[in-house]
Amino acid sequence: MTLNEASGSRTTAAPEATTTPGERPASRAGQNAASSTDQPRPSKRPRPSDLDPRTFDPAALEMEDFLKLCHIPLHDEHTRELITIHRLHHWTVFNYLSVYDMKAVGFSLGPALLINAGVAHVNRQVARQPATS
Repeated sequence: MTLNEASGSRTTAAPEATTTPGERPASRAGQNAASSTDQPRPSKRPRPSDLDPRTFDPAALEMEDFLKLCHIPLHDEHTRELITIHRLHHWTVFNYLSVYDMKAVGFSLGPALLINAGVAHVNRQVARQPATS
C-alpha cells in the first residue's frame, strides 16, 4: 500500500509477476476468480451436418431442435415468442413461409434467413434418405 502525499489517499498496487528471461509475461485481461478451465464445458449443439440421413426422422424433429439446427441462439426470445404467438407448432410450417413472409409477421431478418436455410437443409437430408420398402 502506498500513500499519495499530494492527496493523502492510499492505493494498493498489484504485485508484479516475475518472469524468467525469454518468457513472455502472462496477460491478466479477461481473467476472473474462477478460471474457465475449472468449469466443465457445456455440451455443444448438434451441427446440421451431424444429421444421419439413414436414421433422421423429420416428423420427430421438434421445434426447439430445429431452431438449434438453424443456429438460433437460446437467448433469442423474440423469435421464440413469435413462434408461440403465431402458433407455429412444427418446423414444417416454415416450408410454406419465405423470408419475406416471416419478416411480414415480425421475424427479424437474421433469424428469418437462418430458419429458411435450416428448412432447406432438413429437406435435403430428407431427400437423401434411402427409400424404405
